[in-house]
Amino acid sequence: MEPLRGNPGQPRINIITRLQTERPPVDTPWDPNSTSGLDGATTLEPLEENLNCSGNFLDMECFMILTRDQQTAIGVLSLTMGIFTVLENALVLFIIFRTRSLRRKPSYLFLGSVAFSDLLSSIVFVYSFTDFHVFHRKDTQNVFLFKLGGVTASFTASVCSLFLTAIDRYISIHQPLSYRTIVTRVRAVTALSVMWTIALLTGALPLMGWNCRQLHSKCSDIFPHIDKMYLLSFISLVTFLLVVIIYAYGFILWKAHRHTTNMIRRASTKMSRVSVTERRKVEQHRMDIRLAKTLVLILVALIICWGPVLTMMVYDVFGSVDNHMKRVFAFCSMLCLMNATINPVIYAMRSKDLRMACAITFRPPRSVTQPLENSQESDGQAKSTLATGQAPATGQAPVPAAPAAAAAVTVVDKASEATENVCAPSTSGLARQPKTAQIVLETGERVPPQAV
Repeated sequence: MEPLRGNPGQPRINIITRLQTERPPVDTPWDPNSTSGLDGATTLEPLEENLNCSGNFLDMECFMILTRDQQTAIGVLSLTMGIFTVLENALVLFIIFRTRSLRRKPSYLFLGSVAFSDLLSSIVFVYSFTDFHVFHRKDTQNVFLFKLGGVTASFTASVCSLFLTAIDRYISIHQPLSYRTIVTRVRAVTALSVMWTIALLTGALPLMGWNCRQLHSKCSDIFPHIDKMYLLSFISLVTFLLVVIIYAYGFILWKAHRHTTNMIRRASTKMSRVSVTERRKVEQHRMDIRLAKTLVLILVALIICWGPVLTMMVYDVFGSVDNHMKRVFAFCSMLCLMNATINPVIYAMRSKDLRMACAITFRPPRSVTQPLENSQESDGQAKSTLATGQAPATGQAPVPAAPAAAAAVTVVDKASEATENVCAPSTSGLARQPKTAQIVLETGERVPPQAV
């Protein structure tokens, strides 16, 4: 007997038969909830039932969520910025530690620490980030935490170095007369040693046991094996450092601007009565404002580059992050590398000490090096005038260009005591510097820096 048309059981039998015939082979994982068997479409995404992407302990594959185009973009950006970052920061370190007048100053020791931490972070970050997101390397837990700890330690050291730089500038403005007594080279090296110890310890804590696998605690959704309480502690540390840095620079700008405005007003109304010391203070605080603005630019870049990352970390601690936000976080992490890239550019653009030292280092042999624009940061001529309190005589013959240029180069490269006041007002260095500059200028001879 023929089956009746419109029998409600017939379509159901046909659908079941079709599913059974189009079901993948037994050795291929099959998702019953997938519709790929009905329309012939295939998917390249891993099946969630084969990965632990919904519980607390997530598999490593759950964090490898970038598409092929996104992987290419991440790889190109990482390699490009990484190469520039390494070259720039290596140049800054070379200039600082080659120039004796710079490496003796605590402020440039702190900036050298910033450059070294940025150099280290760029190498470790590019290697670890591309190895994970682009090449999908599945390391063991300890190896992954070791790589992540290197990135965390280097970035923490960069922020801490900027913190020490801000404290250095704060003391130079708040207690200018006792700055050289408070901030010494020995204390600067000690502070840097303690800072790097804290940074390395911060990065090593997950490897030492503070991770969600060993503590059986709640794991982060954006960092494999990372405990959310550890992530919250890291956020608190960075936020505290940023708050102190912002306060220090705010005080620097307010104090220096107010004092310089008062001194300029007095100098303009009673120029004949203003002492040499007061005029030196005017120039000193002008220099402090320039240096403060330079470091504020570094701070602004730090906030812009770290702000989105810290925001998403906070969201991860108190909420849940999906795959879309994980992709956004991967690109936001590139901003941290960008911060390490633009820091040396700010130094080169704003620091005349570094620019002058760079010009001296890479000047052609037997060439006349013209001095940069006069400044209390890098030029010995302005300091000589301020220290002696005398201007060149009206009828005095002008000094030849070549000896004057050589004198400027000699003063910057050799007379380190005269340039000590880049961090604080000092009369001892200024009192000794004009003697060296005057000898070179009067003789008219171009004395090599090593012969002075």
